[in-house]
Amino acid sequence: MRFPSLRRRPPVELREEVLREMVLLRERTPDISGSVACTVDGLTVACDLNADNAEQTAALSAACSR
Repeated sequence: MRFPSLRRRPPVELREEVLREMVLLRERTPDISGSVACTVDGLTVACDLNADNAEQTAALSAACSR
């Protein structure tokens, strides 16, 4: 019996929808400079950061939530 991979990324359509919502949130809230949405195991779903460290931020977020 094969088990589905737990490290799959969400569909592209979902990632794009999440990113659109993140951009709207950043545009409406001046205190937000960027955001990252990630899975509980640290995979990036969407990223609205100006920096190149989205993968590290997602991994750190997953580590802090456990």
